[in-house]
Amino acid sequence: MKKVTAVLLILVVCAGFAFAQSLPDLSGKWSGDWGEVVLESIGPVSYAGTYSDTYGRDTGRITFSYVAGKYEGKWWEGTFRLGTITLQASENGRVLTGTWSSSPASTIKPGEPKSASFRWIKK
Repeated sequence: MKKVTAVLLILVVCAGFAFAQSLPDLSGKWSGDWGEVVLESIGPVSYAGTYSDTYGRDTGRITFSYVAGKYEGKWWEGTFRLGTITLQASENGRVLTGTWSSSPASTIKPGEPKSASFRWIKK
């Protein structure tokens, strides 16, 4: 029984690694909506980074991971503005599109927008 469990665990880990290998690398500099965006890989399917187009009180930050066919995550500008983001990468990994929303807990424009689209192009 222990051998079967170990083999199944190895198969699941290998399948996850192979899946992550098929996703494009989104690390690097991007331009478009949100100014300059700089992303770095923090795991097989997770990214963290910064963006320059903010309300001027703090650096824009973003984290996201691949979940169920798309990237989902959070963004924030200090404690003043924050929200959620959903991203979709083009097949070649050179274009990111998606939607974002602001949390009602933001102190700048709380809850606005409820949903807006964006497009980033890899430099």
